[in-house]
Amino acid sequence: MESKISLQRRIELEGLHNLRDLGGYPTHTGRTTRWGRIYRSDSPERLLPPGQQALVEQGVAVMIDLRTPYEVSKFPSVFAPSQVVKYHHMPVLKDDDAKALGNIDEVEAINYYVLDACQSNIREVMSRIASSQPDPVLIHCVAGKDRTGLISALMLGLAGVPAEVIAEDYALSHSCLTVKIEEWRAEALAAGKDMAQFERNMACAPETMLLTLDYLKNNYGGVEGYSRFIGLSEDEIETLKATLVE
Repeated sequence: MESKISLQRRIELEGLHNLRDLGGYPTHTGRTTRWGRIYRSDSPERLLPPGQQALVEQGVAVMIDLRTPYEVSKFPSVFAPSQVVKYHHMPVLKDDDAKALGNIDEVEAINYYVLDACQSNIREVMSRIASSQPDPVLIHCVAGKDRTGLISALMLGLAGVPAEVIAEDYALSHSCLTVKIEEWRAEALAAGKDMAQFERNMACAPETMLLTLDYLKNNYGGVEGYSRFIGLSEDEIETLKATLVE
């Protein structure tokens, strides 16, 4: 059963399935993360003007699009020409990276690859979030599940949210994406795709994020250690912490 906080953070807009607020999570210090600062979602390219306006009214002022150049060329963002929302296309993966990931079966192993191979891109995303403050930021990829999940995990980790809660946030994508996953499953079947691989890719098990956070701890000294390793300054790290926890 989803917690009350999990239900509160889901924002329903026609054209978006996985729009959530990272506020309301407990931290190690006994505080909670701030509502209305960082949002995560699936791609909003199907969001009609009323939905776009609703997102602006929600407070979103900066949008960071984590999709690959190919994905953006295929489905351009409706916010790219916006005069209200500052849109930034900042791919976590290059198109070649996306192809390489097709040879990796386990989702946690994909996360390890991204954390190791895409550090400069991740640093740029995190730096952009820091430099955008105090404006509320929305980050998204296609499903809002994995690339968005990694950036969200880094933000929550810097805020001091416990690993098991970060894993719960990651896993929430599965129930949010039920309708989209059914659509994608039908498309994959029609295209003759490897359905076992499809199901692995669609999974959002909390254990996957727990393994990912363990990987960060064992190889980089945790989220904060990773943030320093990829080149974030101390000022940026402190700004990112303060984004979600005053």
